Amino acid sequence: MIKTNHENSNLFVRYLLSYLFILLLPIVVTAFFIFSYFMNVLKDEVITNNFNNLNRFKI
Repeated sequence: MIKTNHENSNLFVRYLLSYLFILLLPIVVTAFFIFSYFMNVLKDEVITNNFNNLNRFKI
């Protein structure tokens, strides 16, 4: 059976989307962990800075 151009393009799109999903999944997971790590670092820095500022002006 001869496949039409439309069927070939649908197959190409399906393969393209599956490969993009497989490639993007580890990037998204890694980005999530990096983001949460740096948010924790930022939060700790803000808390430390605020604590130091309060101690500096303590009477």
